[in-house]
Amino acid sequence: MKDLTKEVQRVFDASDRLQKIKAMTDLINVSHANKKTKILSLQKIVHLSNESLDRFAANYMLSGEGMKVS
Repeated sequence: MKDLTKEVQRVFDASDRLQKIKAMTDLINVSHANKKTKILSLQKIVHLSNESLDRFAANYMLSGEGMKVS
């Protein structure tokens, strides 16, 4: 299991939407998710608001732990 805490914190700390998308892209790319999940996630993030990107980053990290996320 990869520790994605640093990548998630970068998403939280980003000050504007483009920085958040860049940080989220890095998070997705270093994760252990399969290729299809990564592609779908990368497509989804461009349509999310800043608040939604923060929530998605936290959920994305926790989903690898087998936890159900909303």
